[in-house]
Amino acid sequence: MLDAGTIAAIIGSLLGIAGGALGTWMCIRNTRAGDQRRFIIKAAITTWVAVVLLTVLLLTLDSQWKWLLWLLYGPLLLCLIVYINRTIAKMRGDQ
Repeated sequence: MLDAGTIAAIIGSLLGIAGGALGTWMCIRNTRAGDQRRFIIKAAITTWVAVVLLTVLLLTLDSQWKWLLWLLYGPLLLCLIVYINRTIAKMRGDQ
């Protein structure tokens, strides 16, 4: 039988994945067709692959290397978000 911590971890993981999927779907749905939509789909795939890779590495690496992953993840994710937002703004002609 599963204990409460395991059940909470499973439910939390499923909710996180569902939230990410909903956010991805809404972003693609609310983007104009054409080049913008293609760019957003590529950016979403890149982001999903990066997050899955991070998760796999966190589950497989020794604990001494996990801190380095978290140290790199935050700034890289922030740079990716800024790049995506600037690129979409340029495509829309906002800048």
